[in-house]
Amino acid sequence: MSQNYANFQIKDAQIEKFFDTLKKEPLGSGRNSIVYLTQHRHSSVYFALKEPRKDQLSQQSIINEINIFIKLWQNNNQEFPRCVPYMEKFSETHQILMEYMKNGSLLDILLTSGKFAEKFARTIAINLYNQIGLLHRNGVVHFDLKPDNIMFNENMMLKICDLGYANQPLGFTQGYASPEQIQNKIIDAGKCDVFAYGVILFIIVMGFPPFQHYQDNWYKMISNQQWDQFWSKIKENGKPDPSGEFKDLITKLIAVDVNKRYSMQNISTAAWFCLEKVSDQECTLELLKRINLRNVGYYKY
Repeated sequence: MSQNYANFQIKDAQIEKFFDTLKKEPLGSGRNSIVYLTQHRHSSVYFALKEPRKDQLSQQSIINEINIFIKLWQNNNQEFPRCVPYMEKFSETHQILMEYMKNGSLLDILLTSGKFAEKFARTIAINLYNQIGLLHRNGVVHFDLKPDNIMFNENMMLKICDLGYANQPLGFTQGYASPEQIQNKIIDAGKCDVFAYGVILFIIVMGFPPFQHYQDNWYKMISNQQWDQFWSKIKENGKPDPSGEFKDLITKLIAVDVNKRYSMQNISTAAWFCLEKVSDQECTLELLKRINLRNVGYYKY
């Protein structure tokens, strides 16, 4: 059954009066917060309750996330619900009550069943691109995009989560952050999200990241624009050889030189997006098939 969040509001700051929260087994946890499943007693609607850890950085992160959600809602009430909705702020404890993302993260799906064929990856990539574009149009740069933060709700709608570091470039994850973000020398903030988008897309299609760390030989080849050597080494290691259009797009997305990296506007013109793709419905069926593998305990890695 689809859950209705549209008009749901809590007026009392004491969440325990209205919700039953399952704290024995958290839905997930990160650097700054723990997320629990909670159920509204009267409506039986499930939500995710995000609580910060006790350190000051975690408290600041959740306050930043609350402010970002408020900004997004004020800027675009009709369009923003495709992202995780901000439902209510409990000012005394700085908790966030939000939509329960029942079908987990993109990371969960990749760990369960591995890479996607390009025609499926293309549909996922377009939906993710639209979500990032929505944030950027509302003046929000995520700065910490990764498969863990790309979630699917009950209806398999893709949504970007965890806005605690949004518009704060010093919050990032190694392996997804752009080189200028790591060096704190940002020229074009939006291109930091483009770099992370490129890494995510690479993982979706190839089944592994383009580099493990910023000192390894893979990253050096990327940094030196030795792309022929990069792709040849991948093939030599027995990994799949993707389409030429995909290779070309990746070189533009994860270019170390920010001036040679695509902007969000450039991405939509890439030839790769003009190739065969599946419908949203077909993509949903594929994702659900993979989620069912996870639910029966099958893991590829």
